[in-house]
Amino acid sequence: RALIAVGWSMVQYFTGQAQASLESARSALRWLGPGEGYVASYALTFLALAQQASGQEDVALAALKQALRDQSGLPTNTARLLFTQALVYVGAGKLHQAEQTARHLLGLTQEADLALSHCWAHWLLGYVHYEWNHLEAAVYHFCAVVANQHRAHFWAVRDALCGLALAYHAQGLGTQATETASALLEFAQNQHNLQELLTGYAFCGQLALLQNEVEAAEWWLELAGDQEVPGPMLFLEDLAITRAWMLLAKGDEGSVAHGQ
Repeated sequence: RALIAVGWSMVQYFTGQAQASLESARSALRWLGPGEGYVASYALTFLALAQQASGQEDVALAALKQALRDQSGLPTNTARLLFTQALVYVGAGKLHQAEQTARHLLGLTQEADLALSHCWAHWLLGYVHYEWNHLEAAVYHFCAVVANQHRAHFWAVRDALCGLALAYHAQGLGTQATETASALLEFAQNQHNLQELLTGYAFCGQLALLQNEVEAAEWWLELAGDQEVPGPMLFLEDLAITRAWMLLAKGDEGSVAHGQ
């Protein structure tokens, strides 16, 4: 019963139903008994994420801190709670706290050989260092995810490739940025995932605009079509915004008027 409620909370969170996700997570926690820390850590994850999405960030962080203090079970449960805590910090723009939490997560998962969570820790650190303009450190952490892509979550690899391409672009390494974007498309194709391939096209359009390749950007965005991005993705701007930038970059009167 509790596991089903957690599943509903996850679906509701990723479909923008924050209040419903919150209630489902609370129901799951009410139905859990002692010794069920594994399922509880999942319920706490979506409880915290839904609380943040509902404007209750402080409540989410307090609950996670308490759960971590009470946590005496498996390292997998602790890792999940630390990852969630770091996500909430990132969403709140508290990058120093996110970096500290991610480093804690990195050490814990290396010691416990938790490959999936270890890659998420590198992903978080790559994002924080990219935001701080510490580009060499960002490249290091994103490359660590990509190098271990067969032991990482798909979303972590996808976003690491996007972050890596943008970090290369910021370093003035245009060729490497383009090659990394191509690797993103190849990665999605190898997964036989059309939705993710379309997301890759949208990112290629975004990168092309940054490289002042307006015609290429327009082509990529036509391929992308209209779609929503599943899962956490920190480096892809809203597709409507990318299209508006592309129209403004074209410069002709009709495009500029449409872009505005």
